[in-house]
Formats: sequence, structure tokens, C-alpha cells
Amino acid sequence: MLMRSFRALARIGIPVLLLAPAFAPQAAGQAAGQPGLDPTRPVTQFGVEAWTQRDGLPQNFVPALAQTPDGYLWAGSERGLVRFDGSRMVVLLPENTPGLPSAWVTHLLVDSDGTLWIGTGSGAVARMRNGVFETVASAEQLDGSAIRALLRDPDGRIWVGTESAGVVVLGADGAEVARIGVEAGLSDRFITSLAGSFEAGGSGVAGADPGVLWVGTPRGVDRVDLATLSVRPRIVTLEGVQPTTLLAEADGTLWVGTGGGGVLRVREGVVLPAGPEAALGTAFISTLLRDRGGALWIGTNGAGLHRIFEGRMESLTAARGFPGDLVRALLEDREGNLWVGQTSAGLIRLQNGIFDWFGAPEGLSMNVALGLLEARDGAIWAGTPGEGVNRAFEDEVTTWRTREGLGADFVLTVSEAPDGAVWVGTLGGGVSRIDPRAPPGRQVTSWGPADGLLGPQVTVVHWDRTGTLWIGYRGQGLHRWRAGGPLSTPAQAWSEANGLPSGAVTTVLDDALGRMWVGTRSGLARIEPAGGGVTTFHTAEGLPHGHITGLFHDVDGGTWVATMGGLVRIREDRVTFLGVEAGLPPLEPMGVMEDRRGDLWISTSEGILRVARAELDAVADGRLDRARVRRFDGSYGMRSAEANGGVHRSALLSADGSIRFPTMAGIVRVDPERTDLVRLAPEPVLESLVAGGTVFPLHVSPEIPRGHRALEFSFTAPTFVAADEVRLRYRLEGFDEDWVEAGDTRIARYTNLPPRDYTFRVETAGRDGSWSGRETSVDLSLAPWIHERRSAQVAALLLLLLLAGTGYGLRIRSLKSREEALLKLVAERERASAALRESDERLRLALEAGRMGTWEWHVDEGTVAWSEGMMTLLGEAPGSVNVFRKRLRERAERKDVRAAERLLLRVARGDLSDFSVDFQVQAADEPRRQIELRGRWVSDEAGPTRRVVGVAADVTALIETQRELRAREEELRQLHKMEAVGSLAGGVAHDFNNLLSVIGMNARLALESLPEDAPAHEEITETIRAADRATDLTRQLLAFSRKQILQPRHLDLNDSVLTVGRMLRRVLRANVAFETDLAPDLAPVLADEGGVEQILVNLLVNAQDAMPQGGRLLVRTRNRPGEASPSTPFLAQEHVALAVTDSGLGMDPATLARVFEPFFTTKGVGQGTGLGLASVYGIVQQTGGEVRVDSRPGEGTTFLLLFPAAGVATLEEVT
Repeated sequence: MLMRSFRALARIGIPVLLLAPAFAPQAAGQAAGQPGLDPTRPVTQFGVEAWTQRDGLPQNFVPALAQTPDGYLWAGSERGLVRFDGSRMVVLLPENTPGLPSAWVTHLLVDSDGTLWIGTGSGAVARMRNGVFETVASAEQLDGSAIRALLRDPDGRIWVGTESAGVVVLGADGAEVARIGVEAGLSDRFITSLAGSFEAGGSGVAGADPGVLWVGTPRGVDRVDLATLSVRPRIVTLEGVQPTTLLAEADGTLWVGTGGGGVLRVREGVVLPAGPEAALGTAFISTLLRDRGGALWIGTNGAGLHRIFEGRMESLTAARGFPGDLVRALLEDREGNLWVGQTSAGLIRLQNGIFDWFGAPEGLSMNVALGLLEARDGAIWAGTPGEGVNRAFEDEVTTWRTREGLGADFVLTVSEAPDGAVWVGTLGGGVSRIDPRAPPGRQVTSWGPADGLLGPQVTVVHWDRTGTLWIGYRGQGLHRWRAGGPLSTPAQAWSEANGLPSGAVTTVLDDALGRMWVGTRSGLARIEPAGGGVTTFHTAEGLPHGHITGLFHDVDGGTWVATMGGLVRIREDRVTFLGVEAGLPPLEPMGVMEDRRGDLWISTSEGILRVARAELDAVADGRLDRARVRRFDGSYGMRSAEANGGVHRSALLSADGSIRFPTMAGIVRVDPERTDLVRLAPEPVLESLVAGGTVFPLHVSPEIPRGHRALEFSFTAPTFVAADEVRLRYRLEGFDEDWVEAGDTRIARYTNLPPRDYTFRVETAGRDGSWSGRETSVDLSLAPWIHERRSAQVAALLLLLLLAGTGYGLRIRSLKSREEALLKLVAERERASAALRESDERLRLALEAGRMGTWEWHVDEGTVAWSEGMMTLLGEAPGSVNVFRKRLRERAERKDVRAAERLLLRVARGDLSDFSVDFQVQAADEPRRQIELRGRWVSDEAGPTRRVVGVAADVTALIETQRELRAREEELRQLHKMEAVGSLAGGVAHDFNNLLSVIGMNARLALESLPEDAPAHEEITETIRAADRATDLTRQLLAFSRKQILQPRHLDLNDSVLTVGRMLRRVLRANVAFETDLAPDLAPVLADEGGVEQILVNLLVNAQDAMPQGGRLLVRTRNRPGEASPSTPFLAQEHVALAVTDSGLGMDPATLARVFEPFFTTKGVGQGTGLGLASVYGIVQQTGGEVRVDSRPGEGTTFLLLFPAAGVATLEEVT
């Protein structure tokens, strides 16, 4: 219960007695590596990066820090011990780390041999050596007192400061050596901190001999002689405050941090006059550190972090952008970074970085910077989105807002006029002119829409090299103003109406040729000089996105365009997109600028990129595959990696060669000549080896028990400067032939390793990218099974030889007796084999001739194999039934696929013993084919197996033949039907015609014998007319039955068409357009002229009836060559075609099948006899020709009449 209270009170800072942190003033084991933070650089310019629970910390409370020689950073918390390599955080807990006594880590110490000592809130002390944790002092040994401080003396003893048991001394082996408490003279048993003076030669604190320990307690500072362990209490006595942390300097000064009284300097027991640290007043001091650069760092509980150097103190506080004011621990790592453990803000790193910043901490009116300008006097101007425009010159910042006369406080763009005045474009307030040389109150003049501007939303103000002012708007386009003219008289304007891709202008750039490049939200435009017109570039011309965020023109004539979709180079109007394939990361560029070394600097929303322009040119020209790109982000000390684009200007090259970009944290400045951080090459570390679920220690050569053939190695290279650039490679000697580059992974896995000795090596690349030779390795061996040992194999071989010798003689005797039998058996099998080969060959030839193939499906294994014949049908063997199904889906009709898959499923379930299925397939550039697949389950001699075998055949030709045969059968059936109907109709017509002749003759005789006024005269006249009509019908029936008497002669069908056409033009309706298309060289035919005219009349009248709403009626004649597969012999030779086409109602298939039947008509009662087309059919057949019909409902009808040419035709005998 008491321990939980301590933890709660320590987190909130009450009371002071329990808040005193128990940290050594400077962590032991701190590597004296490369230089630390630059003490002359303002603290606000250091790169600050923070890690919190979102990044892997178990909580944001970090009270202890240390770094081991292998490079790992260790952080203590109440919820576990954290190991950090710069990329990954691993949380160690008692549940996953044997030997770790508690998750509450209060203090960490690294001694000279690399051992990590761990003090816990539960009162136990543990250590980690060679990756193995062990508890060296349990909570029971230390009376359950939380550990407040750890310190190592020159003899290797570990001094442990506790909350209620005083100081406990542990030997190097962890055993307790001594215990110093109130009984020994300490002023209190509650230890707040420890510090030691271990310098050789007698220098120390207050003139003490080497070996003095300073102990902070709530009552003051006590001195302990390390040689005798004697105590001199309260060497330093503080009035009203308690010491919380101590730092012993080599010059004899003891720095004492207090809980509420700031920090004090003490020498020889006397408090020295305060220096700059006096500014801390009554601050609660939590930790002290002297870095390698000589600066003193002071962490406070509530007042932030402070640095004192050369009599000057600077501060980092939450009010100035620091992540938090509650500092708990400080550590300087071997790469020169300063680490800060916080009470509520996690883990913080301060880094020298390569960037300079000008933001709110430096005086900018707000953190966000927009359009930039460097004036001719060297002043830097920056717009902001709400706090006006700033001018920074010689450490002085001047801000103009609306209260100083600015049009609006949202400033996107800044430009300098030839007279030295600065013009500002605002959102909502038009344009303002600022002359900083004028007296206050008269420096700003503003113009708005009332003064001639097209709108108040000004996005671009730009003075070009000719002294012309250009003004861009958010929606009204771009204005060019006459130099020296009044603002209200624009010289020319551009908008969407006269060439711009959009009226929303984002940036502009004038090049050396006098052309003005205009970026908009929908594309890029180039305005040619002297009224040369406007050239536009959109996504259709190659831009990856229409929103332009930045422009730059290089000396070689290339224009570099930053868009929301990536970077583009335009040269000679050729647009080249440079994206991921060119080596650039998939980020949105905001601005682009070239430095004096020829490198392009590109700001993005996630950092800044640097790439040689020559390499990007080479990629754009096809001379190089990828450019080498370097990316700078938070790991390089950037205060914010999010740059701002779409403002004018979004990149700035200063007179001193530096480059500036606007960001969400102010203006960032980079010197291209100073971009390399001084960095140590990272050292590789082997973290673990796992085999069979067991973790093996790596400080000795592990022997892996037999049966474990899968190994997993974990490795890393701890570094805290650009950790994402670290490259590693590994190699398992004895297995890998060459090194394997790790990429982003830090794990190497091996399986099925043979038993032998191996060496696993890991190497890191230097910061220049070359392999540095820095490597680590571990030797290991995989134990073999008994049968894999060499001795066992030799013994087995000897036994085998002995058995072989014993059986040799027996074998010889039996072999001779079997020799003859075997010879006979071999001969028989050879004959059988020959017969089988012959049978196989016949089968192969038969399958090949029949376009067939064989296949086999192992159902349980899901594999499919087939013969060469199958390859001609369905391609290469699929290997598996799933691939076969996929191929079937790609080539076959969907309905066939569903049917085939249902059948295969039934077969796989065993529902069918044999089956067949057919489907159509079509591969690329091949005709559609019909495939029939047959198969059945088979059983081997050993019993039934899950195997299906079968054949497949290409039945396309068979199906086509069957289809043609059915068509011929239908034609023959129709022909027989028509012949039967014709014979019947001819017989009836012949007899009926004789009767009609008698009726007509007698009626005419009767009519001649009657006077005209006789009552029966009219009735007899009607009888004669009816007889004549009946005679016409019998004539048509005779024509259909081909019994009409014809008088064939050489006839030109064109003449017949023209004759009938002249006759019918007078009777055809006006809404029927009659047209002819006659072949000029038409061959004559042998036909009856009257019969042909009767055909034409019937067809044309029927066509008109089929077009009740009118339409087009076309008669066409042509010579036709012989057909390859004629239905009638004369069609194999040249013949003549007569086609009658209408655009009428058309016929459905049922009507089309009966169109030539006698008495069949679709007309109403009394409107047709049904013999017109029947007579057409009969006359053409009697002439030796053929009739074809093509019709579809709603698409009209074509009657095609085919006649033998006169030299080919042989008329039937005329009867």
C-alpha cells in the first residue's frame, strides 16, 4: 500500500520529500563518442523529436535512461523496461523476461564492463549481462524500499540509494558488502541522490581524497569516505529546501539541485554566489547533466529544460514548443544526442540537426509560414495565414497586420518592387504596398475591388524582371499591369475565357525568354511575350495532377513543376513525370529550388528531398534508370516535416546560397554545404537466436539439440541519427553462398538446415553506403541424430559389408538357377513391351487423327495431368484442378463453365462413376472450338484409388457436319413438301383449267346470244369474269408446280427490270421509293420473259404491301462467281443474281418457313390469294434457278433469285 502511494505521489509532485528523483547526475557508461550538442547554437534550433505510447512506449512516464556499449538506449517506466535501437522499441516485463524482478524501473546504471544495473520501485536490484537478466538483491533483502539512486565506484562496487534503508553497497558479483544508514551517521535513511568524486591524483570535492561519495537526503548532503565507509553528515545544509539531485565537477564544485529552491553551486561546503542559474528561482530541480561540449543542462519538474553555457542560460519550455515541462531524466548518448525522460510527454531527443528555423519561438507572428521573399537589403519576408506579414532583419522582427493598415491578415504572397517597396497579396483584403523605410503610420497603402482589382482574394503578387506587376486571383485569373501606371488600369488580363486552365492562380514564374509560366489549380499555362498566345499543359499532356504548387526554371531551359501528383520536368514542351520509378518517394512536392551545386531541393508534406538535377535529367532523357534521392525529416532535426506549397513563393534561394521553405512550424533554412551530420557508423548487434521455440544465449557458441533444423536470428544496428538509412546484410556461413541484404527486415530465418557447424555474421554499411567491415558473428552447431553421426555411419557400413559378404555366396548360387528363368522372362517382357509400344503408337496415331487427348485427375491431391493431344486442345497441362478451372473460366462460355464446375463437383464427391461434358473454348487469336470431355473412376490392382481418367476430343468439325446435315435434311424435306404440294396443285389446276375452259366458252356463247338489255346479260358477264380470274389462279398454280408452258430465250434481266419498273411506277404508292442498281455487264440468262416479268410484279407488289408506312424498294442485279460448296450444281459456276429488297415489316422465322406454300398469306381476308410467291418459286425452279430469302422482323426482306448464266443453264423439258 505504501509503495503504491509513493508511485501516485511521485507522479503528481506531492510532497517534496517523496518527489526527489534518485538519479546519478550523469549516467555511467555514457560513451565519449562524437561531439555533443553545439553549445553555441540556440537551444530552439536543435532538432526535437518525441516518442510516446503511440510509438511503442508502455507509458509516457520515463524516469530513468541509460545506454549500453552495444548502442541500445534503455528507458525505465512504471510498466516495463524499454530497449530502443532507433527504429524499434521492445518492452521487457517480468512475464517475458526471466530474471527481471519488476516492471517498475526507477533507475538505470551502466558500468564499465557493459553490465546494465536496474533499480526498481519494488525494492529489488537486477542486472543484465550478455543479454541475461538476473536479480542480485531482492526486495526482501532491501526491506522493500524503492531504489532512488545507483552509482558505481572505481572498485566496481555498486552503491544503491533507497527510500528507507539508506545506502546499500553491492559487490561486483551482486552480493551485499555493506549497509550505511542512520546508525552509521547518515542524516536520513531516505536517499534522494548520489554523486561521486573518483578522480585520480587527489582532486575532488571540498579537497577530499579520491574516493568520496556524496549522498543527498531530505536533511542535506552527507559525505562518505569510500575507503573507510565513514560518514560526515550534512556537509552542505540547506535552509527550507531539500537536495533532489547532485552533480560533482572536476574543479571541486558540487551542483545541488533542490526541491523548490532552484540549483546551487557549492564548494568546500559554501554556497557560491548565483550565476545565470539564479533565474530558476524556486524551481524544482529534478536532474543535472554536464555534456561533452561543456554545457550544463538542468531539468526541472514544471519549469522545462535549461542550458547554461559561458554565463548565459537558455530555456526550452512547453510555452515555446517543447513537448513538456516535467523533466525526469537526462542522458547524452555516444552520437552526441541529448535524451530527456519526461513525466507525461514520453521520451525526447535533442539533436544538432542541419536545419535552422525561424518560427514562433524566434519571433514569427505565428508558427505557420506561407509565401517567402528575400529583399535586396537581405531582409526575409514571410506571410502567415492569420497574423499578417513578417520582416526579419538583423535579429529584429517587424509585423504588419490590419491594424497597421494591411488589407487582411491572411497573406499568401510577397514580392519586391523595383523601388524597394514590398507588395503583399491577401485573402479578403486585396493588395497592400509596404515601405518599411517610411515613418510609422505611413508605411502601408492598400487597394481592393473598389480601386480596380477584380476581387479581394489575391493569391499572387509578382514583379517580373522587366518591372511589370502581375496579380493573380483565387478565381478571376491573372492581370498584368503597366509599369509605372496606375493600379486601376490593367494592361491585360487572362482567365479561363482566353486560355488559362483555371481562374484560381497559385504561382507564377517568368523565364529568361520573357515568357510567364502560370500555375493554377487545374493545370499550367505559359503566356508567350508580345501577344504570342497561351500554351496550356493539363493531365492529358502528361501532368500527374492539375494543382500546381511550385515552379522553377533551370539554366538549361528546363521548367520544373511541383504538382499535387508529383514532380514534372518540361523541356521543349515535352512533359516528363518523375515519380517512384525515377527514385522519388510517393510524396506531394510543395516547392522546388536548385542550389549552387546543381542539386534540386524539393519540399513535401513529409520532409525535404535532395537530388542531383543532372541525375533527374538523365532519368528524364532515358540515360539513367533511377536517381539517388536523400530525404530529410524529423530524424534530421526538423521541427516540422510538413512544408507548405501553392503559395508564392514556396521555395527561396538566398544570396548566401542557403535555401528556405515555408512549413507548418515556420521557415526552415538549409545550407547545402552543411547537410552531413557527424555520425558514428552503427555497430551491428545480434539480439537473439530461436530454435524450436527456445531462445539460446549468444555470448557463448550455442549448440542446438538434434531435431531442430529451423533457426531464426534477430539482429539490428542501434543508432539514433537517421536510423531509417541504416543498411545491414547477413550471411550464414556453411549455408549461404553470399551475403543477403536485409532491407527493412531485421530477422533472418532458415529451415531444413543439415547438422553441422555454422557461423552467422551481420555487417552494417557505413554512412557513405559502402560496407564498412563492422560486423558481429556467432558460432553455432546443429547436433545430428544418432544415424547422422559419422561414427554410426561407419559402423553401419562395416555391418553392411559383413552381411553382404555372408550372403554373397548364397546369392551366387540362387542367381545361376534363376538366370535362365530371368532370361526367358526378359524376352517375354521385351516382346510384351514391344507390343505395348506398338499399341501405344497406334493409340497415339488414332488419338491424333481424331484430335483427341487423354487426361488423369488425382482427386485427393488436386493434380491434373494430360497428354500432348490435350495440349493442342486446352494448352499446357494445368498441374492442378484449380488452374484448370481458372483456364476454363477464361476460355469457355459462362453457362458452360457453370455446368462443367457442377459436374466436376459431383465427380469429386463420387456421385458419378463415369461422365461426359462438352463446352466451347476460345483461346486468343484462335477460332471457337467445341470440346467433349469424357471420364470415369478407375481402380488399381491394389484397390480403389481416388483417380479419374478420361479422354477429350475436338468435336467442332463433327458438330458442324451434323448441323449441315440437319440443314440439308430440312431443305430436302421442304423440297419434297413443295414438290408434293406442287404435284397436287398442278393436277388440280390442270383438270380445273379444263372445266373452266368449258364454263368460259359456254358463258361467252350464251352472252353472244342475248341482247345487251336482257336481264341475264350482267350475271353471265360476271360469270365470265370469275372464270377468267379462276383461270389466272390455275395458271399460277401451274407455274408453282412447274407445269406452266414456258418459252425460254436469251434474256437480259436488266431489260425486264426496267420494263416492269416503268409499268409499276404509275401504280406504286408515293411513299414508296423505287430504286434500281443494275450491273452494266450482266450476263444473259435462258428464261421465259413473261415468267420473269410475272416474278418481278409479284415481288414488287408484295414488297409495297409489306411497307404500309412507305419505305425504300431496291432491285439489284449482279454477276456472281461460283460458290465453294453449292447447294445446286449450277451455283458452282458463274451465275446471275436478281435481288429485291424492301425496308418493310420483315418476317419472323415461322412465317419465313412457309413463305412459298400455296394459299399461305399474312394478308387480310380478300386481300391476297397466297399464290404470288408460290408462283415465283415455281417459275424460278422451272427455269433451273434457286430462290433464297433473308428477313428479320422490323428489318425488311430480301428475295435473292439465282439464275444460271445462258452458257451454263439447261432448262427442264417444257411441258
